[in-house]
Parts: sequence; C-alpha cells; structure tokens
Amino acid sequence: MEVGPTPAVTASPPPVGEVRCGDTLTGRHRLTRDLVCDGVGLTLAGSVTLDLAGHTLDGGGSGVAFLRVEDDSEDDDAAATVLDGVVRGWDYGFRERAGGIGPPGNHADGVTFEDVGVVFRDENRTILGMDVSLRDSVVTGADVVFSLGYPARAVAEGTRFERNELLIAGADGGFEFRDCVLVDNPLFATVADIGFLTLQDSEVRGSDEVVSPSWSGATLTGSTFVDNDVVVAASGSGREVHGNRFLGNGLAVGAGTRWWIGWGDGPNVVVDNVFRGNHDAIVSEPGADLHLGDNVVTGSTGWGIHAPGAVDLGGNRAWGNAREPQCTGVVCLGRQS
Repeated sequence: MEVGPTPAVTASPPPVGEVRCGDTLTGRHRLTRDLVCDGVGLTLAGSVTLDLAGHTLDGGGSGVAFLRVEDDSEDDDAAATVLDGVVRGWDYGFRERAGGIGPPGNHADGVTFEDVGVVFRDENRTILGMDVSLRDSVVTGADVVFSLGYPARAVAEGTRFERNELLIAGADGGFEFRDCVLVDNPLFATVADIGFLTLQDSEVRGSDEVVSPSWSGATLTGSTFVDNDVVVAASGSGREVHGNRFLGNGLAVGAGTRWWIGWGDGPNVVVDNVFRGNHDAIVSEPGADLHLGDNVVTGSTGWGIHAPGAVDLGGNRAWGNAREPQCTGVVCLGRQS
C-alpha cells in the first residue's frame, strides 16, 4: 500500500478569545491559563473587564503588568477592572501610557499583588489623576503602592497591605482604607499637599508613622493601631479620631498649632477612644485646637493625657499612667469601681 507524505505538524491556533501576552483588551475577557510575559503584560483600553479566573500573570521581575490607555470611545465613565487572580513579579502593576490623562476608574478586585514595585501609578502626574479601587486583595513587597496625580482618589476595601516600603507617595487627593489590614509598612505616606486620609474599621501594625503632619485632613474611626512608632503626629490640621483602640504605640495621638491657613483647618477632635499601654497616649502643644471627650487612657509608660488648653468635652478617664498628673488640660475620672 502506498503511503502518502506525512502532513506537516502545525501549532494549534489559540482558542477563540484566548488572552495572550501583549494583547490589547477592550470589553470583557477571561484568562484561561497562567501567563509569563516580558515588557508589557496586557494593555487595557477604554472600558475593559479582565477576569483572571484564579490564574497568574507573572512578569519574571520586570515590566508593566497592565498598561492603561484611552481608546476612541469618548466614554467618560470608562474603567478598567481586573478580577480574581495573582499578579506578581512586575516593576509596575498598573501604569498609564505617557501623554494620556488618568481615566475615571481603575479597579483591582480580588487580585493578589506580590512583589510589585509600584502597584498603581499616574505616569504623567498631570492635572487629572487616576482613580483607583482595590477590593479583597493582598498587596505585598511593593516599593510604592499608590503614586497618583492630582486630583486622585484611591479606595481600598477588605485588602491586606504587608511589607510595602511606602503606601502613598505624593498624596494629593483622597485616600480611603476601609476594613483593611496594614502590617509592617514602614512609611505610610510622603508629603501630602492637599491630601485627605480616611482609616475606617481597619487594623494598622508596625508603621513608623501613620498620619503624618502633612495630611490636610484625616479621619480615623473604628480602627485598631498596635505597635506603631507614631499613629497621629502633631499637626494643626483637622483630625477626627473616634472610636479607635491604640495599643502599645510610641505616640498614639499628638496635636499641634496651625502654621498656615488653608486646606484642612479645623480642630483635632479625639472622642471615645481606648488607649492602653502606649508610651504617650495624648500629647498636644500649647495652643493646639484639641477637643477631648470619653477617652479611656491606661498603662502609658509616659503621659496619659497632656493637653494644656484643650477643650474638655467631658467623660475622659485615666489611671495607671507613669507620669503625673494623669491628665493635664481636661478633668479625668479614675478607674470605675
């Protein structure tokens, strides 16, 4: 029997809709396998949703995982959304193409970022900054997590930040952490010209300084701060500190005098907090606009409440703190019988 020529073996074409390294995506896509890419992993144009479907996008230690570009749709609500996977080994997680303008929304939901140099960045630092939403994710080992233009807005919910060198660089805009865990991030933020920070229902451990003096405004509610060097540094800008727990910090809350008039002016209002085992719990400079009420301060190795000239809202209690008097500037009750 005569045998014909053996057919040439050709590579099977990729499945229809399969995402490959270097693709430009718009619309809805789903990853079908792990990808290891060089340079730019994937380009996200206009309105795009990418479901990683539990897969990994790996850069091998360099490059940009997601390059964000505008398309021609003129959609003012265009947003890039990345879901449910692992993004690791990149210099940059999200980065904008030079010359573009920050899109209205960039979201990373359920994504684990591992060893990413800069997770979100407005490359141009133009007048319009990038809006970022990060939910149910893990961010570890980054040099900088958020570095955005003005006016920027970043919201993190249900996300863990661990062992990142700097969380926020150039904090011009609003930054919100809700129901987050932040562990061993040495520097929380660099200079914040007109930046506002919100920490709600979160846990912060092991930072050198959480709320620096340069924030124009800050709100801390329902959160726990443990073993940080400084939680709220002395500042004349407005601070709302309500319903938190401060445990074993160096300085829990400081308050300073205003040195300029402008963004964020307002009192430091510290109400209904528990301070236990800090070095100094509440310390203010003379002339600080500090309002205190219903705080419980115990076991400080330094000052309990040292707030000359504070506005006394009543209900403060202090005992077992190393320095006397237990309270200066407000009337304090002792231990309840």
